[in-house]
Amino acid sequence: NEYLQDVRIRKALSMAYDYVGHVEFARNGFAEIARGPLPSGITCFDDAMQPSEMNIEAAKQLMADAGYPDGGFELKMAYQGTSPEETAAMQIMQSGAGELGISISPLAIEWPAKVQAYSAQETTPELGTVWMYPSLPDPDQFFGLLAASDQAGGGGFNFSWYSNPDMDELVNAGKTELDPVARCELYSQAQELWVQDTPYIDVVIGQALSASTVDVKGYQWSSPHSFTQ
Repeated sequence: NEYLQDVRIRKALSMAYDYVGHVEFARNGFAEIARGPLPSGITCFDDAMQPSEMNIEAAKQLMADAGYPDGGFELKMAYQGTSPEETAAMQIMQSGAGELGISISPLAIEWPAKVQAYSAQETTPELGTVWMYPSLPDPDQFFGLLAASDQAGGGGFNFSWYSNPDMDELVNAGKTELDPVARCELYSQAQELWVQDTPYIDVVIGQALSASTVDVKGYQWSSPHSFTQ
């Protein structure tokens, strides 16, 4: 997208998002604001990462620096219309972007249609929601799917079509590095580069709830995916 190719506009959008509002209203308090791409419980999480923060004035300055002080353009945003939280996320983004003069056009589609839309640049919306449920607590579950160039299109999960040779080098090195300390250093660099490039808006880390009465038998909660029993 001609606008989102400019990192200043991507950063401005990330600063226009109400993260506190998402925690309080979209998740009823059951979430923590994201600190970069990884949850804190994932191996190699860098504790120096700062929480995402709303800052409209700084966002407006970035828009002015990018040559769009009044915004003046529209971005289409895909979200799962049957999900109350994703609907709220679209509305929060719509409100924040509106303060920058950017119009968000909502596109309510379900997950299979969303993956199909993002499989080709000709059909991909400019913005969209994505959840990550790691199959194991490893940083490659995030970087190897969301940040690798070869995961853009074709059913991959790099919905932003983000491509940076430096990130690809870090991702590939992280997959094969056997020394735990050296591996975490690679992913620390990857986290810094992610924040620098802002291919995604890091919103929240959800906290799952699971409850049953004592007479329920055979129920087992799945930690890799909170919607799966």
